[in-house]
Order: sequence, then C-alpha cells, then structure tokens
Amino acid sequence: MLRAVTTPAEHRSRTDATRADEDSHLLESVGAHGDVVLPPYAARIAIHLQDLQQSLTPHLWSEVRNVSIPTAEVAYVFLDAYAIHLDSLQHLLHIESTRRMFARTYDRMRRGKEVDAGALCLILAICASVAYYYTEGSSSGNEIFDSVDTAYSLAVHWAKQGLYAMEQIQIATTSEPTLEAVQSLVMLAFVFYHMEGFTYRVRCMHPQALHMALSLGMNTVDHGGGQPQPYDQDDVIDREVRRKVWWHLTSTDWILAFMGGSQGDPSYSTRPENMKVNLPRNLNQQDLETQDGHFSRPAEEPTGMAYYLQRIKLAAICREVFETLWQPMRFGDPADVDYSIVSALDAMFENQLSELPRFMRLDIPDAQLRAEYGVLFTPALDLQRLIIHLMNHSRRCRIHMPFLIRAKTDPRFQSSRRKGLQSARAVVEIRRLAMSNKESGVAPLKLGGVLQHIFYATIALVMDLCVNRDDEGASLAEVREVLRIVATTRTSSPMATRFHESLTETLRKHNVVLPDVAARANSASVHGTATLPLAYAADLSPAIDLGGDELWEQFLNTTAPAWSAQDWDSLLFDIDMQSIENLAFHLVSILNAASLATSVAGLIVWTMAYGFTSGAILSLQLACATGLVPDSIRGAAIGAAMGSVSLTGLFGAPVAGKLVEKGYGSLSGFAGAMLLGGVVMVGMSRFVKNKELWAKT
Repeated sequence: MLRAVTTPAEHRSRTDATRADEDSHLLESVGAHGDVVLPPYAARIAIHLQDLQQSLTPHLWSEVRNVSIPTAEVAYVFLDAYAIHLDSLQHLLHIESTRRMFARTYDRMRRGKEVDAGALCLILAICASVAYYYTEGSSSGNEIFDSVDTAYSLAVHWAKQGLYAMEQIQIATTSEPTLEAVQSLVMLAFVFYHMEGFTYRVRCMHPQALHMALSLGMNTVDHGGGQPQPYDQDDVIDREVRRKVWWHLTSTDWILAFMGGSQGDPSYSTRPENMKVNLPRNLNQQDLETQDGHFSRPAEEPTGMAYYLQRIKLAAICREVFETLWQPMRFGDPADVDYSIVSALDAMFENQLSELPRFMRLDIPDAQLRAEYGVLFTPALDLQRLIIHLMNHSRRCRIHMPFLIRAKTDPRFQSSRRKGLQSARAVVEIRRLAMSNKESGVAPLKLGGVLQHIFYATIALVMDLCVNRDDEGASLAEVREVLRIVATTRTSSPMATRFHESLTETLRKHNVVLPDVAARANSASVHGTATLPLAYAADLSPAIDLGGDELWEQFLNTTAPAWSAQDWDSLLFDIDMQSIENLAFHLVSILNAASLATSVAGLIVWTMAYGFTSGAILSLQLACATGLVPDSIRGAAIGAAMGSVSLTGLFGAPVAGKLVEKGYGSLSGFAGAMLLGGVVMVGMSRFVKNKELWAKT
C-alpha cells in the first residue's frame, strides 16, 4: 500500500498516538487474563508406578471420588439467601423448581440411590456463590457465618467440591449433561471470575457450558415458529428457564469478546444465525407459576427481569463493537479507522440509556422512584439500575479510549475525548451513589469483575491527564480520587489487588516513586468493607500516597511530558506481561535500533549482539583513557573519562526530549553530529600523541 510522505509534525503525532495507544492496552488487559492469585483448588496428584500386570488388576484402581456437600437444612438456607441477593443478577434458576430439585436429590441420598452429578454441582455452586457474596460485604448471612474468614473458607471449599462434581459429569460420557449441570457451571465460572479474574480456568468454563447447552438443544428452544405450545405449567417454566440460561451464556460470550478489545480473541462462539431462541419474557418469579406461555409484562413495569433484558441489549452492542471496530483495528492503526463507525457505536450506547424504563434512570432520585412505584421499587431493583449504568458507561468509555489519547494530535478525536471522559466520570459518580445509599446493597459493587469498570474509568482519567493536560480534561483532583478508590479496594478481591499492584509497581519502575501512606488509604475505606482473610490474600505492595499535590504536579509537569514512545510502550507492556518483565524491560529499550527485527526471536538475537558490542565499546573507554597518558596521571585520566560520560548521561535525555519535538530527523542529525565530533576529537588526540599515520601509540 502506498503512503503519503509525512512531515516531522505528522510523524511526531503518529508516534505520540502510538505510545499512548499501547499504553492503554496495557492497563485494559489487567483482569482480562493472568495468573491465578488464589491458592490452587485441586488436590496434589499422587503418582503410582505400575507394571502391566498391576495396571490390569481392578482392586488397585481407585474409582471413588469423595464429594462433600452441605446438609439439606444448610442448603435450603443458602437457596433462600441466593433468591434474595443473587438471583436478580444472574437469572439462571426458577427458585421453586430448584427447591423441588433439592428435595429430590437429598431424598435419593437418604435412600442410597444414585444422584445426578449436575444436581450435586448446582447445590455446591449456589452455596459457594452465597458464601463468596458474603465475603464481599453483604449485610445478610450473619446468622450463617460467624466471620468473613469462615465465609471465605466455605466459598473456597464448596467451589472446589463443585469442580469435583463437575469432573464426574465430564467422565460420565454415556449420558448427556442436565440443565442443572449447565446452570452450575455458569455459577462456578461467576465465582471463580470474581475470585481470580479471567484466568485460564474461567476461560475454559465458559465454552464448556456453551457446549453442554448446545448438546441439550438450548440454541433451538423456540424452533418451529417460536409460538408457545399448550404444555403444562412445568413445561412452560422449563422452557423459560432454558431461554434465560441460553441468553445468559450468549450475552456473556459477546461481552467477553468485547473485553478482549482489538488485541483479544479473534472471535466469539454464539452467532445469531445459529440459534432460534426468543428473548426471555419480562416476568416476575411468581408469574411463571401462574401465567401461560404468552404472558409478558410491559417494559415500563418493574420486574426482576428488567436488568437482565438490558444486559442482553448491552451485549448485542458489544458484539457490534467487536465486529465493526475491534476487528478492523486488530491489524491496523486506530487513526486509520473510519471515525463515523465510532460515532455510530457511541450512539448505540447513548440510545440504550435514553430508552431505559423510567424506574432504571439515574437522573430521577431514588426517593421519588420509591414514591411512584411503591413496593415494586425494591433494593434489588435499585442496585440493578446502578449496575446497568455502570456497565454501559465503562464500555462506552472503552471504545473511545484509543481515540481519547489521540485527541491532542488529531482534532477529529476531540469528540471521543469528551465522551470518554464523560463516561469515566459517570462511573465514578455511580460508585459514589451506591456507596452513599445504604439500602441499595453495595456488595456486588466490590466483586472483582465489577471493580473492572472502575479500572476502565481510572485508565481513561489518568491517561487524559498525562497525555492531553488542559482545562477541559481530567483534573488532578479527579485522578487522585480514582487512584484512592483503587487503593482502598485493593484488598476486596484478588483482581483489585492485582490491578493495584501492577499499576503501582510499574509507576515506580518508571521513576514515579511515591511515599508509603498505606494507613491513609485504609483509613479512607468505606466503614464495614470486608477484606480477604490473611490466609488467602496475596501479599500487598505499599500503597500510593495520594495526598501530595506537589508530588503529582512534579510528575505531570516533568516526568510524563518527557516520556518517549518507548517509555509509554514499556509502561503498558510491563503491566500486561508481568511474567516476562525483565525481558520486556531490555527489549523495549532496543526496539528503536532493532526495528528490522520482526519477531521475538529476532529481538533476542539482536539483544545478545547489542549487549556484546555495546559492552565492548563501553569497556574500551577506560582502556583508551589509560593507554593515552603516562602512568603518573592515569587516575586523573580515568576521572576525566568518567566525568565526561556522566555529563552525557545528565544532559542526554533532556536534549533528546527537546529534539524529538522537531521530528526524529533532527534527533538523528544531532546524534550523527555528536558522533562525528567525537571521532574528530579522538583523531586529534591520536595525532597529538604520534603524528605518524600508521604508528602504534
């Protein structure tokens, strides 16, 4: 492809945009993948060596897997708690049908009959979900748990037992999985995601649940016109539950594709043309037991399904973003994208908010909504309206991020900067509303996955302050506030811990060293916030000092503007690639010189060659200094040589920073002139020592 010749100013703009763009990729990836930060859940494997005869001896095989589940009395208590606090966010169950399944399962266990592994797994998944929900600050459950440590230990134990029960489903290949198996796997994925982030374990659970659902025909629930048939009430309930489970999996699939961004997985699994499933109806739980398959309440009427239906709409927008924006950007420059696509996608996010039912709007005080809707406006519904706004604004902010950080050099992207910051500020405000409302129940807002919305807002505000810096952008006070939120929530989930540690560690690595005032951050925490037990929490690094305006002003006025493209690249790359940070640190510093290398292997070879030759050149400096002077003044010569080197180190970076404003041509010319001057000075020194051309000095 032919490209127009760029001027130095255009080249600098492209470089600045590239550095900031890769900068945003770095922080966005935190929580999208990574290492498991909790203790391993699987028991250690005991390996036994056997010869052929022993391998054929049945009594030497261990075919019994012990799976422990809570008693029926405990399980029913947890099911009630799930119905109150979590069902409105997941919509995977019909509570009364699940209660009957509990009764059948425990009855079969009492009679010594074989029990469905999917039913066992669902019981364990419900108990693990409620226990983990309690560790995140729920005001319920005091009659169940005596401490947060107890709740967390039980959440880990039941999640582990749920994996063992799921293992039996995978091994029993002679029968199809059950609906309960799919429901339980979705719940376990929810628990593990909020515990550890989007790890390999979680990434495997989602497609496994999808494959189970496909084997049960959930993608064709309404095949044949989609008109409800005159089944009995149990059939009506079962069909509606399957719709909800399928759409939960589908919307999650599309949202996960969005989360990967332009650098993530290249596709998603569920495509509209491959499924025939009506949207779930707008119903309350009791409607399923009393109404026929045609009944649905108006969208303007508050129900427990209101949030769920809006989540599906948001997921469809996320799929559109993936298809029309992330895919074109995957191997291209964001600056080359047709910006009208971004504007159209932004309008989709904005339209969803403007079309929300009245009871889900945030511009109406909750007290007024309670007066209008009475008992229908429940605390669960209040929480749902906060979460749907949080999800919408964080994703709207995300699509503008590649363009927000280019607004300084490309006027086309000023709209993205304005809208991206608007959504980032909305996320912070929604969190403030939730924390100030005692009746909304803020526990889910401290779950690891939900905290990721706060992290997106943090990235946008910090990047705008560092890159764009003007009166219309993010202010120092805003950045300090979002960083304080990150610091105070870092113990509420391992994902928050990982984000906080990665951010602070990398800032320190790039010479942003701030005093340790962990106590200040902790004292600012919301009263009553639960933290992970010390036995399970990861080691925490010291907190950032968020109270020093002078320190932040110094950073923003000196360090941030002077960072080169490689500095921003290294900052983002380090946070995304913590496991190979030492290699990244050295490779990034060489990328400018090694631009011909197009692979990691090539860069490593170049690094080895560069390390050898640069080391030889550096070592020759002192050798030349001592070889050119008599023994009596060798010490002075060494001091003079080291002094000259220190001066170049002192003045080199500021000079380079000033020159790069004129384009890389000016920087290269200056470097060449300095090298030529050095050669002339060395040559003059050589001929002062001995005027013969081929003489040995």
